[in-house]
Amino acid sequence: MSEQVAQPIWRPLADGLPFFAALSNGKRLRSVSDLLTLLVTLLLAGLFAGLSVPTSGFEQALVNLIGTMPSFLDVLWRLGVACLLLWVVVILVSSTVRLRVEVLVDIAAALVVAVGVALAFSRQINGVWPSFSQAA
Repeated sequence: MSEQVAQPIWRPLADGLPFFAALSNGKRLRSVSDLLTLLVTLLLAGLFAGLSVPTSGFEQALVNLIGTMPSFLDVLWRLGVACLLLWVVVILVSSTVRLRVEVLVDIAAALVVAVGVALAFSRQINGVWPSFSQAA
């Protein structure tokens, strides 16, 4: 009767724990659906932003109702924002430590596009470009 040795489920990795889904030297693909999703999202966000000014009576009543609710929701929102900011820092640090330049370039490009879209929406809604203090 031969003994069978159990194999461990987890193997030690030579590169440490995997953090990114794609390999650092792997090919990265973008599909047409990514671009289509971006365009539809921008279109809908612009449409809703344009419709939101001025607020209707129903919207103002809803804002007033939410304003009367307990402030514990503010704590939850702040906690959610803090968690998202922490995750951004984790990704930035991990990308820098692992020398994932392509991820850092993607992050920088996303930041530039997001700021540009936010400024353009602000211009469309308010009629003037926001000042630097408002944008920051």
